[in-house]
Amino acid sequence: GFYSAKIINRNNVLMDGGDSIVGNSWYNELMIIPNPAGNNRFYIFHLTASLGLGGGHNGLFYSVVDLNYNSGLGKVTTKNQHLITTDYLTDAMGAVKHGNGRDWWVVSKPIYVGATSLIPSDTFYVYLVTPDSIHAPMKQRIGYDKTTGLGNFTFSSDGSKLNFVSYGGSMQLFDFDRCTGLMSNANIITDSLPITDGAFLGSAFSPNDSLLYIIKG
Repeated sequence: GFYSAKIINRNNVLMDGGDSIVGNSWYNELMIIPNPAGNNRFYIFHLTASLGLGGGHNGLFYSVVDLNYNSGLGKVTTKNQHLITTDYLTDAMGAVKHGNGRDWWVVSKPIYVGATSLIPSDTFYVYLVTPDSIHAPMKQRIGYDKTTGLGNFTFSSDGSKLNFVSYGGSMQLFDFDRCTGLMSNANIITDSLPITDGAFLGSAFSPNDSLLYIIKG
């Protein structure tokens, strides 16, 4: 269902207010980053990608966990706040710390499904998270996809590279500017694969960022 995700505390039981979170946890649909204010609060980003079947429960959401409650066990103080309302959103998110060492960038991507998509295939959404706000996204058009669906974002250890792979066989590598949040120098390694060739399920940079590993299934 659309409210199937749950937030569990450190005792491995349901957190206060942690029920009925929009989204699923079976792929890359949940991500946690600390509030840059350093106030023991955390953002949980979560999404659904139901291709128009969600009745308003599609897109990218965030919730807030405050560990100052319940003797450090935490409480969900804000729940299921919409950031992107599109029905077509790739099952993938990525995050990297801003060049200032405090804020964060959060990256997501619409699904491209051919003629049924209203969003160009080369679109990325990049959010800036500061101590006081999650700012409206920069919508960047770069690279290309014939199809996305399930996906995976991976940043290099220094945050200067961003790799995107998708179940549909897209593999794209970008330069990423941690000070501006802008992507550049798109290297489209593949834009799609025949379904008989399998699919890309994830990726990882080596510890020194000299190699990029791709999981293919």
